[in-house]
Amino acid sequence: MNTRISYLPTVSNYGAYQEPQDSAQERFERALSHVLRFEGGLSNHPLDRGNRGGHWTAYGVTQAAYNTYRTRHGLPQRSTRNMTKHEVHTLYYEDYWLASSADKLPAQVRLVHFDAAVNHGVHRANRLLQRALGVREDGILGPQTLQAIKSRSDQSIARNYLSIRKNFYNQIVDRTPAQKVFLKGWLARIEKLQLTLDASP
Repeated sequence: MNTRISYLPTVSNYGAYQEPQDSAQERFERALSHVLRFEGGLSNHPLDRGNRGGHWTAYGVTQAAYNTYRTRHGLPQRSTRNMTKHEVHTLYYEDYWLASSADKLPAQVRLVHFDAAVNHGVHRANRLLQRALGVREDGILGPQTLQAIKSRSDQSIARNYLSIRKNFYNQIVDRTPAQKVFLKGWLARIEKLQLTLDASP
């Protein structure tokens, strides 16, 4: 099964992104629309680390992440297969967009970082961004990291970030060869992100 949600006010080309005309909400919707191209549908691949214990991943959301979200909102736990469209939207906004501070970043870095937070987890994504900037990797986007972002080109940070993510995927496979089954898709994700950035004004 590989159904995709359709509640998003999708934009056909993320590269058409303009600032500052877009509102904060439009920026999130646009980034989420892009990420869900890779995360749409249900998956229970036995080698996917997010599916440990026989659980399903839905729209890129693991059972563990969904449990945390439901508990935080005072709701009983249930399978990701029963996740609603509203929950997908809210979880991505709270647990990835805001949690990763993507809303505080310039356009191109914002997209790459939000995508990384979803794919790698927020703490790992923060460290990879810091690696791209050459600052201390503590996983916290504090004043030092944000100042480093302000002092450099949006495009150059984003390109370096993508290169570091590509290396990280290869390192995963080097450490755990069984994960090679996902490498082609991971690298295609990076390539499509790069094409999106190249199309940006």
